[in-house]
Parts: sequence; structure tokens; C-alpha cells
Amino acid sequence: MLAASAGLSAQVVVRGHVFSSDGSRLSGATVTIEGPSRYVEVTESGTDPGDYTSPELTPGTYTIAAGKDGYAQKIASPVVVNTESRVVDFVLEVACSNCGAGDGKSPGRLNGGWTLLAVLLFLASIWLVRWHNIARPNRELLKAEIQNAAARFENETGGAPAGYLTYLLTTAGESIKWHPWHTTCDFLFWSRGQEITGWSRIHEFQRAAIGLLATASPIETIRARLQAIELDLLDSDKTHAKTFASNIKDALDASPPLDIEVLRALLVEAITYQTGEDVNTFAQLVGWQTKAVWLAGVGCALLVVLAYAVGNPVLFIAGAAGGYLSRLGRTLKRADVPTDYGASWTTLFLSPIVGALTGWFGILLIVVLADSKMQVLGAAFQAVKWCCPLTPFTLGLAFALGFSERLFDGIISSLEEKVDSDRQAAMKPQPQSSGVNAGGPRGVVPRAPAPAPAEEDDPKK
Repeated sequence: MLAASAGLSAQVVVRGHVFSSDGSRLSGATVTIEGPSRYVEVTESGTDPGDYTSPELTPGTYTIAAGKDGYAQKIASPVVVNTESRVVDFVLEVACSNCGAGDGKSPGRLNGGWTLLAVLLFLASIWLVRWHNIARPNRELLKAEIQNAAARFENETGGAPAGYLTYLLTTAGESIKWHPWHTTCDFLFWSRGQEITGWSRIHEFQRAAIGLLATASPIETIRARLQAIELDLLDSDKTHAKTFASNIKDALDASPPLDIEVLRALLVEAITYQTGEDVNTFAQLVGWQTKAVWLAGVGCALLVVLAYAVGNPVLFIAGAAGGYLSRLGRTLKRADVPTDYGASWTTLFLSPIVGALTGWFGILLIVVLADSKMQVLGAAFQAVKWCCPLTPFTLGLAFALGFSERLFDGIISSLEEKVDSDRQAAMKPQPQSSGVNAGGPRGVVPRAPAPAPAEEDDPKK
């Protein structure tokens, strides 16, 4: 009896449990062990549900697979069996076929093809809006300013611009003159600097002409123009502009009144500062337009690559809808502002793209963080399955993630807290463990061997 018990305890086997992704044990799962010999085991459903134990195995390398109807199969390979038993646990995910007909997954080429078509249409709409609603109005505004500058000069001096002043107005108009090749490039890559050049020429014309205008203008006209510039500078948030406005006010309120030559010099300096700020502001807004279009192009490229390589493009649609509605609501509540040279359009271009990416990656993070191994999010989020993107709960979450930046930030914060807690736990001294199979294959959970059954006779008693 003692010899038989000793021989039994020396058997080399593979044992373990099969779990569902929600942490419950799965009885009736099939475990297939293939190697030097082949065995098929079925997990128990009694007092220890989900448990399986193989027959005695000969030493060698084995491939162990666990599966059950309605669940995706998991494979552990290679599992090396020598002189000690091994413990290999499995965690099975719900199979995509259980999500119902039309689970939202289709071949990568089909996903990528439809996404590419949607992205191209979206980018085409951006280019058309930029050209007809941003670039063309700015060019027409520049043309009008050129004509107004010439008319204003003639009205205040009684003569047409000549010499250097004519050169400035002519080159300003030529910078936006229609040309087949240049205009095509402007449509694709606006702005390439023509409008900035034109506005610089106009402002240089104003600086060069202001001396003549001030000389020909009476002191009342000079004081009126200084007062108008003072009000414009007070609307600026810059400290330098407010200081300049204060100096103008002090000059106008001086007692006795300042000489007309001093006021003319102050008017020249004020207009020079004001026109310089206008050019800088326009250059910054146009530069932001260029950056926004580049970001939109990169974001659209990511959408196509992810749809082709991974799938689930429907999450992009739900997230983009959330981003669009979020920006739409803010736009309707936005107060009227003076012309911003199309800068407000950039947020409208980027919001659907940002919403699409946050919706897609947000669902991916929820699936990872709600997994039974991570246990960062609540049990309610375990209903989100990556293989089932068309469920109302998943689509609603993707929409909410695209609509609210705070929701996505909250998921990222949960992940960071989990990483920090794991790192702090890893830094603490760990007690010595005699567990077997400390580093199991990917997709399985190793654990210590189960204790011997209490019913067996112990030969040492």
C-alpha cells in the first residue's frame, strides 16, 4: 500500500483550471494535450468546477489547448514536462460568433477600403472649405485693402501714389494674381505665403505714406486718428499695446497741447506698431491653419491603417459623431468675434478626427482594463467585447469617449494608477515561493500545484 501510494505521488501530470474572462470557472471545457502522446480531458463540474488533470505523462514537450462552445480557444505551447508536474490555467474569452449575426468584423481590406473612401471624402471637404471659405475670402479682403489704400491716399493728399508707393501696391496685387500652376498649388497647399507677402506690402505702404498723410492733414485729423488707434490698442491683451495706448492718451491730454510735429511723429509710430501686430497675427493664424491640416492628414492616415490592420471601423464612426456633436454644441454657444482669418475652422476640422481616435482607443483600453487580470474598471465594463463593436453599450461608450475628453482622460488616469500600484508592489520584498511554472506561456495563468487530495493515504503517517 505504501509503495503504491509513493508511486502515485511521483506521477508527472499537467493539471489546472479553465476560467471564463469574468473570473468564473468553466465546467465542461475540453482540454487537449498533444506531444509524445495525446490525451483529451473534460473539466469537472462538481465540487471543483473547471478543474482538469491529465493522465501520467512521459517527459517531453506538449501543446495544450482549452476550448468550449461559445468561447475562443486558447493554446499553451510549448509546455515542457520533465520530472515535475506542471500547472497550466486557461482564461477563455467569449467567441465573436456569440455576439450575434453581423458582429461588425469584416476582412481587413474591406474595413480599410471603406475607411479610406470616407477619409478621402472628408479630406476633400476640408480642402474645398479651406479654399472657398478661408483662402478666397482672405484674398478678396486683401484686394479690397489694396484698392482702399490707394483711394485713401488720393483722398487725403490729392494725388495718386507714385514711385516706391506704386511699387508696393503693385507687388501686393501681384502676390495673389491668378496663375494656373501657382493657383493649383495654392489650392492644395494654402497658404504658401502669398497673402502674408501682400499684407506686408500694404502695411509698408501705410508706413511709407503716413508721413505724407500727416503733413497734409490738419491737427484735428491727426488727433482723431490717434484717438481711434488708442481705442484699438486698448482692445488688445498685450501689455505693450496698453502702454502705447496710455502714452497716446497722455499726449492728447497734455497741457499745454503738444506741437503738431510731435503728434505726427507719435501717429507714425502708432500706425507702424499697429500694422506690425496685424502682420504677426495674420502669420500666426495662417501658420495654425497649416499645422491643423497636417494634423488632420496624419490622423486620417492613422484611421485607415488601424481599420485595415485591426478592424472595428464602426468605432471610428461613433467616436467621430461624438466629436462632431461636441464641437457643434460649442460653436452654437460661441460669441460672435471679428474675422480670425479662418482659425476657428481648424477645430471643426480636427474634432471628428480626434473623436474617432479617442473612441477607438478608448474602447480598446476599456477592454484591457476591464479584463479579469487587470480589474481596474468595474464589472459593468466587462460587457464591452472587442469582437462585438456593434452592441449598443459599446457604440454608446465610443460616442461618449469622442464627445467628452474628460472621459478618455479618466480611463488614462485609471491605467496610470494601476501601473503605479503594480510598480510599488513589485518594489516591496517578496517572500520565497516554491510554486511550479513561475513563467507560463502567453495567454495562460501559471499557479502553484494543487495540494494532494485529503482522501489519499499519506505514506509518512
